[in-house]
Parts: sequence; structure tokens; C-alpha cells
Amino acid sequence: MGDDFNYQDALTNFKNMDKIVKGFKDFPQYFENKLINVFYSTPSCYVKAVNENATPKGVAFPLKTDDFFPYASDPHTYWTGYYTSRPTSKRFERQANNILQVTKQLASFFKQSENKLNGLRKLQEAMGIMQHHDAITGTEKQHVADDYHRILTKAIQGSLHTVNNLLPLLLITESSEVPILNLQHCLLANVSICEVSQLNEFIAVVYNPLSRPVSHYVRLPVQSPNLQVEGPNGEVVPSEILPSIDLFSHLSADNPAPLELVFLADDIPALGAKLYKVAINNKKATRSPLIQRNSVFSIGDSMNGVDLDPSTGLLQSSRGSNLGFDSRASGAYIFRPHPDHPEAKSFDRTINITTYIGDLVDEIHQTFSTWATQVIRLYKNTNYVEFDWLVGPIDVDDLNGREVISRFSTNLNTDDIFYTDSNGREMIQRRRDHRNTYTYTSEEKVSGNYYPVTSKIVLKDPRQNLEFAVLNDRAQGGSSLTSGQVELMVHRRLLNDDAFGVGEALNEMQYGMGLIARGQHYVTFGPSSVSYGKSSAAIQRDIAQQKLLAPLTFVSSATDLWIYLKKEFAGLTRNLPDNVQLLTLEPWRSSDNTLLLRLEHVLEKDEDHTLSMNATVDLNGLFTYFDIVSIQEMTLDGNQPLHESERLEWVVGNEFKYYYVSPTGRKTNYTQAPFKYNMVDLSPMQIRTFLLTVTYV
Repeated sequence: MGDDFNYQDALTNFKNMDKIVKGFKDFPQYFENKLINVFYSTPSCYVKAVNENATPKGVAFPLKTDDFFPYASDPHTYWTGYYTSRPTSKRFERQANNILQVTKQLASFFKQSENKLNGLRKLQEAMGIMQHHDAITGTEKQHVADDYHRILTKAIQGSLHTVNNLLPLLLITESSEVPILNLQHCLLANVSICEVSQLNEFIAVVYNPLSRPVSHYVRLPVQSPNLQVEGPNGEVVPSEILPSIDLFSHLSADNPAPLELVFLADDIPALGAKLYKVAINNKKATRSPLIQRNSVFSIGDSMNGVDLDPSTGLLQSSRGSNLGFDSRASGAYIFRPHPDHPEAKSFDRTINITTYIGDLVDEIHQTFSTWATQVIRLYKNTNYVEFDWLVGPIDVDDLNGREVISRFSTNLNTDDIFYTDSNGREMIQRRRDHRNTYTYTSEEKVSGNYYPVTSKIVLKDPRQNLEFAVLNDRAQGGSSLTSGQVELMVHRRLLNDDAFGVGEALNEMQYGMGLIARGQHYVTFGPSSVSYGKSSAAIQRDIAQQKLLAPLTFVSSATDLWIYLKKEFAGLTRNLPDNVQLLTLEPWRSSDNTLLLRLEHVLEKDEDHTLSMNATVDLNGLFTYFDIVSIQEMTLDGNQPLHESERLEWVVGNEFKYYYVSPTGRKTNYTQAPFKYNMVDLSPMQIRTFLLTVTYV
């Protein structure tokens, strides 16, 4: 009963359903006196009834291990466009989660009070709203999207206010008072705007939310080409000054910076931070990177480099009228290229290239058109290539909507198979022009092969033992339409509605023109399996963690406080294993010192010959700022003690399979190691949740 567009008056609808229930009870003769019981129920009640009826009889159910993507509701109507719709919203949500996790961790380091937690709670609520199926998908009306952005912006500001109250407390020395740092996080750095870093002097606090040390390249908008970075121990930290990807002239009133400062924050402690001071270098600048203004397409070296073709950066176009299935148009939900030319079209004009070679980073700046730019970036001593793209306002002067993709071609033989992640965790195998559980129809060769890519899309060549992966900074639609090739849709600007309820075209505007989107792809390439060292899958997991839960940089103009500050702190007394991440650490209740802790094993079975093994975490003395008094294991959501939770038994094939381990001792096909002495055992992909009662030190 009910759907998106009807049943808006609850009282009327419940009254009508009451009449239906009563009719079945009062007039059985209309149903040949069969007992038909009509009643209000829930999904859990329904599943329990099916289980109670089927399991004693040994009724076996099929086991589905894939998902339901891509979904189509009628011919020529694949719901694969919303994987990319409103790309800036999708990125904003990802940034907000990064800030949320950092705020949770910092709040956990202190005795709780509702005043301290107010900003955190607001961001938690806003992030919850953003998970709505018409929010994160980008399938809402424009004024609703604007309201989501307003709510999220306000919540982020409140959360950063909490950070500004807490983080300085971790930086004070014993002999100083609480410093008034007035820390800011540069939310507009993607458009080269950061009020504090554009000064000639500032402090940068780089916080690492991962549970192991991380080295992170910091990039900040700056005005001066003559800046020097001082590290925690007073050392001069190598740095580069490079031109911004764009001058952002449409934001001239906000004074965007023409330059970016780059330096390596090395070995940032787990759940900890390092401090850096940036100031004018009064000596003659010696930094100037080599600038090559000719068309150079190679950067890096023989061990870690990339050769580039100037034809990268491709366009996709679409048009339609929605008068019938055959003329269905791309819209907020639907992705449908023009049926007469569904293949992607590249830019016709020559691509302008400028290459910058530096001690820390090499960059190739590509200009495809007035509305499409890309920087291909290779940081020294990293195992990925970064593609920093800037797209928009998408040209629609010819009255054609357009969808822009990035396409990567390799010489791998992939046999029409590729892999996409399932919500950033397990990988799902996809086969072009194929469905596992029903017959594939080929009326939409492009959109019918598009899948959601939350964190990465992967190609594998078993014959060569090679693996190619593209990791993204937000959810996008992607595919492999040709063996050895990967594409990701980065932006969409459409002039027609797809008639699925939005009621307006996905034609986002900002500053009186089409929306500009900026983002990053991270490309890795290497052996699928190795006898020593990390496999490609393990490297990809490591990169994904560092990018999706990235170190946050906070800046302050209070450089006069530099001598009074601790230059480094760590929230953990020791690092967690490389295959374990502290997924959640947050205050659970403000009335007592209770924290919620989640630990996850970040690899799948057989992804890596070493790191895919079980892992053990010792919680004894693990945290710097509190001690654990008591601990209770909970269900994943934290709402129920694990020992109180029982799940249903089902028959699959000819034997019982149990999806959950009950502590009652009954037969099971999955074993959970007992929890003793604050030691936590984790198997591949497992997440365990605990409530901690703590005392602060």
C-alpha cells in the first residue's frame, strides 16, 4: 500500500484499509468460504511467518549472491543515471562524513556533556537525512536539493565548532592555558578559496582519522609564491607552489587564490595530528618547478610513472522527449544516450598541455575546452596516479543535454568481466551484456551495462596476473563497455525530464550559469596476486581508506601561539594491524562515559596472501585519553546486546544454513570466537560492535 506520489492522507488510507480487512472477515462467501486472513503486518512478521511454514517442511529457497542492478522499469528505461546525478551533492555528503567521523573521534577523547555534543548530533542528523533515496541519489527537485545543502552546511559548521572547542585541548602544553586557535577547515579549497591559508602566515593542524600512521600530501590555496613550511621539530619541510587548476573568475569577489601550496605531512599518528607552520620565506625563493610549455605526456620515472594520450577526457551526449518508451530521455533517474549515436564522442579540438616537474609532485595540466580541464598528478613515492578533473558549465548551446565520462583504456584481456564495489566493501563481478538470474535484453547497450561505483571499479586479467583499478571520491555510474576499458560518468546536464516524478530537467545552475563540478580519480595498476608484499587489492583498499577517510587539515592565523603548542599527539598508544580499521569511535550517551566502538577487517577472503588472514586486536591500554572499564558486544547497529539476538534458520539446497551465530550453542555454519580479556578476533570483511564504559585519564 502506498508509493511516492499517493496516499498522503494517513487517516483516510487507514480507514479504507480497515474496511478491506473487515470485508474479508464479514463476507467469506465471496471467497468460496476460504479462510483468507487480511491483517496489518510488517516485513519482519511476514518473513517469520514464511520461515515457520517453510523450514519444518524442508522447503529450500534459492540463494541470491548478486544484486538487482541495473534496474529497468520499462523498455529503454534503465535507472542508471542517478548513480551520477548531482555530483557535487554526492561529494559534499562524502566530505561531511569525513568531518563527522573526525568529530566523533575527538569528542570521544573527553568526558561527555550535552553542550560538547550538540554540534556532533546535528551533523549526525543531517547525514541521516542525506541517506534518503531522493537525497544522495540526486533525484529530488532543485529547491529540495538546495535545502539539503543548507541543512548539511549548517550542520558541518556546528560540527566544526565542536572540533574548534576540543582540538586545542589536545594541543596545550602543561604550562599554557587553552589556546584560542580559531581553527578553520577549508571547505572551499576545491575552488581555491581559504581565507586563512591565503594569508602570509598560518598554522596547519593535520588530523589523521585512520587507526594507523598515514603520510598525506597537504594542498592549500595560497597567494604568495614565496612560502616556507616548518615542521613539528622546527625542520624546513620540502614544499611546492603550483598553479591552481583554474582561476575561478566567476568567484572573483571571493578572491580565489591563483596558487596551491603542496607539502608532505609525513607519518601522522593514528587518531592523531601533526602541526606545521607556514610563513613567508624572506630568503630568495629557490622552489620554482621546471615548467615545460611544450606538449609533454610523460611524468614520473621508470619505476613509477605514466604515459598519457592527449585524447583522454571524453564526452557523452543525449536527447529525448519522453513521448513513449522509444523516445525516453536521460533525466535525474534515467541514463539513455541518443539512440542514433550512443557511443561517446571525444573533443574535436587540440588539447592544450602544460607540464610541471617538481621535487614532490609532477603534474600535467590539460585543457580540453573552456569547460573541461584536467590535471594528471603523480606524487613522489606513491602507488597511484591522480586525475583531478574540472567539468562545467557543460555546454548545452546546441540544445542537447550532455553526460561527461572519463574513460581509461588498457591492453588487459578481461573477457567482458569487470568488478564494482558494494558500498565500499565486497566486490561484485559484472559481466557485460549478461544477467545471472534472467535473460538479458540488449535494447540499451550502454545504460544497460552501467553499475553503481561507490569507491572503485576494477579490471582483472588472470592470464597476465594484472589488475587495473579506478577509485573515485564520490558515488558514480561506471562500466566496461569494451574489454580492457573502464569509464566513469562524472557530470550530467540535461534539458528534459525523464517523467519519473522530479517534474523538471536535471539542469543544475549556480552563479547564474551551469554547475561546475570538480573531483578526483585515483588509478592503480599492478599484479593481482604476489608471493610477498601487498597485492593490488590490498593496495586499493589502503588508497580507498586514505581518500575516503582522509586526514583533515585545519588552519589558524594564530601563529603567535606556535611556541605554546604540542606539535604532535596520538589518540592510540599503538597502531592497529594493517588489515583492521577503527570504523567507529563515538560518544553513545551524554549522561555517562559510554562510547560506541566498531572494528572492521578491511579485506575480503583471498584478496591478499597475508592481510586476508584473521586479525586480532588487543583493546587493553589501546587508547591514550581513556581506559576501558567494561565492554559489551552489540549487534552491528548497537541497539541490542549480541547475546540477546537470534536469527532465523533457513534451508538452502539440502542442508540448513544459518546467517547468524546465536550463543545458545545450536549447530551453525559460522563460528564466532569468544570475547575474552578485551581481545577481539576479526575474520575477513567482519565488523564487530562494542559498547565501552570508560574512565578518562
